[in-house]
Amino acid sequence: MKRTDTYEFSVLRIYILLGLMLLAISGLVGYLGYLQIWCKAKFANQEGDQSLRRVWIPGRRGVICDRNGVTLAGNRASYCLAIALDRIKQSGSSSPGKKGLTNRINQIVSELRVSLDTNIAISHKSITNHLARKSPMPLIVMRNVDETRHALFAENRTRFPEVDMIEDPVRYYPEGQTAPHVVGYVGRGSPEKEAPQDPTKDKPNYFMNEIEGRQGIEKAWDEVLKGESGGQVIRVDAAGIRRNLMNDAALLEKYADEPIPGTDLKLSIDVRIQRLAMQAAGGSNNAAVVVLDPNNGDVLAMASFPTFDPNLLAGGVSYV
Repeated sequence: MKRTDTYEFSVLRIYILLGLMLLAISGLVGYLGYLQIWCKAKFANQEGDQSLRRVWIPGRRGVICDRNGVTLAGNRASYCLAIALDRIKQSGSSSPGKKGLTNRINQIVSELRVSLDTNIAISHKSITNHLARKSPMPLIVMRNVDETRHALFAENRTRFPEVDMIEDPVRYYPEGQTAPHVVGYVGRGSPEKEAPQDPTKDKPNYFMNEIEGRQGIEKAWDEVLKGESGGQVIRVDAAGIRRNLMNDAALLEKYADEPIPGTDLKLSIDVRIQRLAMQAAGGSNNAAVVVLDPNNGDVLAMASFPTFDPNLLAGGVSYV
């Protein structure tokens, strides 16, 4: 082969190689344009869905009453102080990172102690665990705020833009120790879920505090009393902090699901006879009394000793 032919063959191979490279680059540029232009809306919707979280909101628990309509177990509002982590981030009052956020939370708690003249007991571990879960739910730092502390917080509201006074449902038993073995008691229910899930599905990502039956009628009829939980959608960032959803009215309407209240129960128990039975058995540490209606077999009273006050257990039990 002549040198001229070799040179021409080498030039041809170079042209072919350049052509293949240009073809590959053109393909990459074309595919990139396809993703950026034609698929923009599709990926924008997917990105939006990935930042959505569904919050489970329990329905109002049903009321338990005696045969005459006297309430044995009802619901009351308990006010709690909660720190909204998204407001801390928006205000820029904390240093970047979890450490800066933790320090700011501790600072807010310290200022609340002074302003409300009370001891707010929240451990460093509780704060770090809440942040580690990347939960968009507010961090509750004080439960069962009384009227005095409520008024003091209202007076100093402008000093704490990151703090809210929220309402937390609590079960209460007006008759106290009269019929605890019959009615039973409740406790805090399902913990927060952490695994990412599709917000359009029924399973939620996070739970508001739910009450569940632990003993007696409260436990046996728990499914009827608790009703059906609803839900709402919130948007979070990569750190799990809640973001503003005011511009996503369509999403709020699409995924909103109102909770359904539980069913009220009327027992055959007569609280007047129940009180008499408790008084009759009150002199013994080991006693049980059952009163039946001879006409139809209805249970009118069921007394048992020793007794207890279910109101002390309604908010949950702490183990040391």
